[in-house]
Amino acid sequence: DVNYTKSALDHNNKWLKWLSDEISKLGLKVHPSVGNFILVDFSSDEKANAAYEFLMEKGIIVRPVGNYGLDSCLRITIGLEEDNKDVAKALTEFLK
Repeated sequence: DVNYTKSALDHNNKWLKWLSDEISKLGLKVHPSVGNFILVDFSSDEKANAAYEFLMEKGIIVRPVGNYGLDSCLRITIGLEEDNKDVAKALTEFLK
């Protein structure tokens, strides 16, 4: 289904950039991505773990990637518009 594939790619490209920019504005490092997720570096495993717990309490499921040797990072999937905005809002709240 060419139309669906194009729609999904357009959505991902738009929100990948938006979410990466929003999280970068918070002072977190976002590694470059061309996939359907971003890798956010919290600079310490303690901070990444705290962010993981905070997001989970808000019903936002992200993926710790310590098993890949990236203890200070979380993998965040690009979702629907509302989901992406919720992640940005929650991380803003977490970092205050």
